Amino acid sequence: MRIRGGIRPVPVIPQATLADIAFLLLIFFIATTVFDTERGLPLVLPGTGVPPVRLHQDKLVSVAADAQGRITVDGVPTEPGEVRARVEARLRDNPDLVVSVETHPAARYEVMVWILDAVKLARAERIALRPARY
Repeated sequence: MRIRGGIRPVPVIPQATLADIAFLLLIFFIATTVFDTERGLPLVLPGTGVPPVRLHQDKLVSVAADAQGRITVDGVPTEPGEVRARVEARLRDNPDLVVSVETHPAARYEVMVWILDAVKLARAERIALRPARY
């Protein structure tokens, strides 16, 4: 079909509904987005008024970190990569042991978190956080 005068019409995309479509897409993505929440450290702390429990040394695995970040397991200096293996070995002998985690107040926070991760990976079910006695 030929248009008179030789002028061809320029194809136009209607933009009147573009804002509506963008708004609907925005609403859709906001409504379907799942935000990850911070969970923190999954620890159950005792309530107030609970007396401290005294344990005999043979029912306890002690993991400690000093101010410089040096780690000991039952008083033996341990490399960070060996903490999990040592705790697993002790728990294999007696799964009812309590793992005591003690970090110096001047130690970096990541040292305590790393120790807690290693103890959790060792499948310790009883973990105690003790105040430092340095």
